Amino acid sequence: MIQILLPTRPEQEELVVAIHNWTIDALLKAISQPKPAWGGGSAGATAGAMAFALIEKISRIAKIDANELVSLRNNLLQLAEEDTLAYLAMIKQPGNSTRSLATSAKIAEVCLSGIQITGDLLSVVKPVLRADLFVAAHLCYTGCYSALVNLRTNVERLYPENDWVDRCHYLESRVNSAADDIRRWTMQYAVSEMG
Repeated sequence: MIQILLPTRPEQEELVVAIHNWTIDALLKAISQPKPAWGGGSAGATAGAMAFALIEKISRIAKIDANELVSLRNNLLQLAEEDTLAYLAMIKQPGNSTRSLATSAKIAEVCLSGIQITGDLLSVVKPVLRADLFVAAHLCYTGCYSALVNLRTNVERLYPENDWVDRCHYLESRVNSAADDIRRWTMQYAVSEMG
């Protein structure tokens, strides 16, 4: 039998500390705990942050300004923390999920921008650098998709007839379009370079 442990004491929020100071092992341990948060939204945002680190690396190698990428990477780490805090707040007040929905939407938007940046870079970097960009695109897609799953689940459960439904459908179409872009780039660049 699976038991879901919900936070009942304020000190459980102390588990949320600045992710910027964590090791990868500490993050993985936090995610693996049998607690409602850290969860999929935070993991997806962290995947997106890793994607931006790869994009930043490739940009630096290609001598392209990477300052905005650093900001977006840090933004995703902050959104990973915010996702956890927003989810814990929603558990405490089940009718108040706007913060959680908005955080999921922001994670999706930032990760979608990462996919677009990746596509822009694919045509200007040396072929040897493209593998990391493909990994980055897939990590961004993971961030988008995890945010979309959280958004869709909470919208359908809490707000079946709300403007969030339209926003969710809009984001879903953009995430699907991004997946099509990644497949197209893979065929255009990766397959052509292999043959």
